[in-house]
Amino acid sequence: MSTSVNIDLPDRVRDRDIFQDKQGRMFVTLGYIQPPDRILSFLKYVPDKEGKWQAGDTRYKRMFWGSVDSTMEGMSILPQNYTIFDSHFQTDLVEPPRTMIKEYFSPEQRLVEIIEEP
Repeated sequence: MSTSVNIDLPDRVRDRDIFQDKQGRMFVTLGYIQPPDRILSFLKYVPDKEGKWQAGDTRYKRMFWGSVDSTMEGMSILPQNYTIFDSHFQTDLVEPPRTMIKEYFSPEQRLVEIIEEP
């Protein structure tokens, strides 16, 4: 079976793309306009042995439930360099450095893989 991921992060990500950082946390991108060295996003899942969601051998706990409270909770557990004061929005936002991204999940690549599967 294929991996369905693209480790080469594209120059331009899209709204609602998904990526994983080097610690296994899963993020969802926000918007089409991004800073050059970071990705504006929110934390969606974190590895957790008791988590309800699973991908491969890893179980995940859902962090984002669509509320400000869940966003703030997610921000509180991230490394300090993942949260930055965004001068455009005039508030602290989750913007992980591109250098910390391990995998970028590409819908186009996965579609090609599905079409090519026997």
